[in-house]
Amino acid sequence: MSLRKGTQRIVDTTVDRLGILKYDEDNNYPHRINTIINSSGRTTACEQVLHSFIYGKGFADESLAKAMANDEQTYNDLLEQAIQDFSRLRSFALHVTINQLGETVSFENVPIDYVRLGANKGEYRPNGKIAVYDNWDGSKGKIKKDEIKFYDAYSEQAIETLVNSEDGVEGHNGYIFYFSMDGFLTYPLAWIEPEAEAAISDGLVGTYTYKSLYNGFAGSKFLTYSQLIDKEVREDVENAISEAQGAESAGGVTMMWGLDKEALGTIDVQAENTDKQFTATEASINERIRKLYFVPSVLLSEQVAGKLGSSTEFKDAQHYYNVVTSRYRVIMTRIFSRLLEGTMLPEDIDTTILEFMDFETKDVPSELLDVLTPNEKRELIGYDSVDTGQEDKPALATVIGVGGVQSMVQILESPTLTPAQKQNLIVQLFGLTVEDAQKLTDEPVN
Repeated sequence: MSLRKGTQRIVDTTVDRLGILKYDEDNNYPHRINTIINSSGRTTACEQVLHSFIYGKGFADESLAKAMANDEQTYNDLLEQAIQDFSRLRSFALHVTINQLGETVSFENVPIDYVRLGANKGEYRPNGKIAVYDNWDGSKGKIKKDEIKFYDAYSEQAIETLVNSEDGVEGHNGYIFYFSMDGFLTYPLAWIEPEAEAAISDGLVGTYTYKSLYNGFAGSKFLTYSQLIDKEVREDVENAISEAQGAESAGGVTMMWGLDKEALGTIDVQAENTDKQFTATEASINERIRKLYFVPSVLLSEQVAGKLGSSTEFKDAQHYYNVVTSRYRVIMTRIFSRLLEGTMLPEDIDTTILEFMDFETKDVPSELLDVLTPNEKRELIGYDSVDTGQEDKPALATVIGVGGVQSMVQILESPTLTPAQKQNLIVQLFGLTVEDAQKLTDEPVN
């Protein structure tokens, strides 16, 4: 992606040979976004939270959630796939198949990075066609024009025209429903776009740390040798040093020749201690990305040192992010409500999407929640019970409290206590069975 200054981050240019509008200057915007996000742990985490909260618990209408959108997927499956693309590129696409009466008989998700907007030769606007191809970036070899499939963009008017035409639906390859947050038949900017540089930097932080670890945080060396050394000898020396460094540590030694007619030696470049600067930079990058997605820190498992997140903190964070993402659930609800009007499903089908972790425990005192068993908590939020053999036991942390957890950790990590002593203390102080104590220490006592 060309990270140009200013507001225009995508340049649409007609590609005459392929009959599409480029998605950025070289038509590879979605693929670059994928690379940037997949290289950034922070962005990936934020995107996953966004995806989870927009999808929530799926469609509220159970009959719709379980109905088949195609031969293999339910409507909940289809919704989740659409939101997965939407959570990255703020767009998604569906292939729509209709029957002779113009009724929709199936929907299938089309990966958004496969989709391009069709255009006529010499024009800079969409022509109502959608191109679908799985190799726009050329990663699977040369782009083959004859393998690009073109579909009509989905619209009620287009379907009506086709059904009333002389040939009708026979032989038609279906429609592509294309949704973009930036407008009708418009390439959207990705969610991460305003902080693309931060996401790239986050990936570089990981690369820097990785290389530093493999190089043992050692400084670099420059090997200098005479201009008079024979070229073949010089190449042998370079190869030997490169092999000695290993693939992961390559670059620790740089070879230079011709600096002096006779000199042969090394120049050490000491590694600079940049821990404080590095830590501050990493924290700044992470915070920029988090704020872009509006994700509360607690939902990214970030806690103040020495403090465990309370159920109230998590509940408040979930409520806040449900509010943040409510707009997008409403958008998805409206889209699917419109699409399902053309199907054979009941007219009064409800396309409302349930919030993430739709808690109904707001009136239950927190002190009561702390002593409920896992299955009792699952039932409160609408989940089925599980049979693990431990379902009637409250979580240990809620029973012994934060102080108890800290004390138990100190016992388990003590270098002076034997496994038997640790197990005896845990049994006596916390009331655990011998079997549970053995599991915690990973060492049965004979």
